[in-house]
Amino acid sequence: MMPAGSIRTRSASDGRSSHQTRHRPSLALGVLMAALCGCTQKLSGGWETVDVQPAGASFPFNRIEFDPNGKYTATGLFDGSGRMTDEVRTTTGDYRQSGSQLQVQPHKGDPQSYRMRRRLDGKMEVILDTPGQKGQLKAVFAPSGQ
Repeated sequence: MMPAGSIRTRSASDGRSSHQTRHRPSLALGVLMAALCGCTQKLSGGWETVDVQPAGASFPFNRIEFDPNGKYTATGLFDGSGRMTDEVRTTTGDYRQSGSQLQVQPHKGDPQSYRMRRRLDGKMEVILDTPGQKGQLKAVFAPSGQ
């Protein structure tokens, strides 16, 4: 019995068969690499909310645009200091991504930290832990225009 990944070849000089092992990357390794690359992939571009959990909750922003120079523009029902408002507002500021951490610093407000991960389907999950409340808010964003 030949090892997995082996192929049978025949030597032209003596006619005997032998086997060689070819190493093929496993599917699991490919999936792992894709997931790891997703954590550090640049955020540049526009993102729009497609889902928020728990259902019916408001996430601080429903649309956000990241530029490659570390600047962002976001729209939502929260002002730059993270307080809920009655009208859609636009905030701007700086952002920094470090692994699965996303830090936004509004020009007029306090810094806000989120956990994030890129999914294999190209969408991005952004999680906000809610101090003083049970649980967390989670929003799923898709690239704008998708």
